[in-house]
Amino acid sequence: MKIFAAPDSFKGSITAQEFCAVVKKVYDEKNIETMLFPMADGGEGTIEAITDGLGGRYVYADVTAPLGEKISAKYGILSDGTAVMEMSQASGIGYVKGRENIFRASTIGTGQMLYSALESGVKKIIIGIGGSGTNDGGAGALYALGVKFLDGENNQLFPCPEELAKLKSVDLSCLDKRLENIEIIVASDVKNPLCGVNGASYVFGKQKGATEEDKPVLDAILKNMAEIFAQETGVDHSEDEGAGAAGGLGFALMQLPNVTFRPGFEVIAEILDIENKMRDFAPDLVITGEGQLNFQSEMGKLPVEIAKMARRNGFKCIAIAGAFGEGWENCEKYFDGVYQLMNENITAEYSINHAAELLEQKLNTL
Repeated sequence: MKIFAAPDSFKGSITAQEFCAVVKKVYDEKNIETMLFPMADGGEGTIEAITDGLGGRYVYADVTAPLGEKISAKYGILSDGTAVMEMSQASGIGYVKGRENIFRASTIGTGQMLYSALESGVKKIIIGIGGSGTNDGGAGALYALGVKFLDGENNQLFPCPEELAKLKSVDLSCLDKRLENIEIIVASDVKNPLCGVNGASYVFGKQKGATEEDKPVLDAILKNMAEIFAQETGVDHSEDEGAGAAGGLGFALMQLPNVTFRPGFEVIAEILDIENKMRDFAPDLVITGEGQLNFQSEMGKLPVEIAKMARRNGFKCIAIAGAFGEGWENCEKYFDGVYQLMNENITAEYSINHAAELLEQKLNTL
């Protein structure tokens, strides 16, 4: 028997690497061959999945977190000169939890991380843009790359919503020229436009501290910024799919040359050549998983995509989730078995803190 494991991380609990370590332990004891691929779909764990999977090295950039403190953001550089990063390393929601101030939060750190990669001489950048703690339309990132945001008297504004409310013009003349010579691939599954009831402020603002009264104010700030960019560039990206991702960082990245948006799982599966490796290994069972299986799992999330891959190659696949969420039943049809670590005898906190132990127990009962 052969087992192929390709899980995502269990956010706030075990990493994909830790999941795979448990799989190896359980099946080594049974003398069963395993092939292990800790994975991600553009969010948490993307850097490790690609950098470790391809033997790259890690770089640490000194950047500014959303609310101004200095932090160190990690990204990977592969042997072919590709940088692999997650915007959450520099501008993630974890940096604002418990002290949310959405009108002051900025993506400057993400731009500084991109600048660091340019300074390293990379030829290509892959950036996952999930898990943001900002709603500045990506103005901070562009600011760090040389774009100037100006008020009616040509005074330069700090790139956060509070000051961008006074935005009258943008100056793109100092945008880093090195961007013209590299390719940027944005790994994102978010399809939302920048503005409106389906845009960044209305859909994602609450989790970053926006009240109901704040949402239309924030939306108006982004709409004004989009109109100014459209006047300057001649192209309006505000309605493009993904413009509203990461509080509008998607929109900002669309202003850069040579940028392509792709589904996160697709990017990672392709660069790691997962399907060919699965096919060559010919497993008797594929095991995947994520922290919660729910209605969003069908929307490009890793476990369902792994299951589809397994099925089209004739392999059985099971999913192990930390817990089942709303709509998880819709995912059952993709798998040969669906299991959760959570049960009626334990609390959610216990399940999160003892996920590795519970996973080992679950694997031994299959």
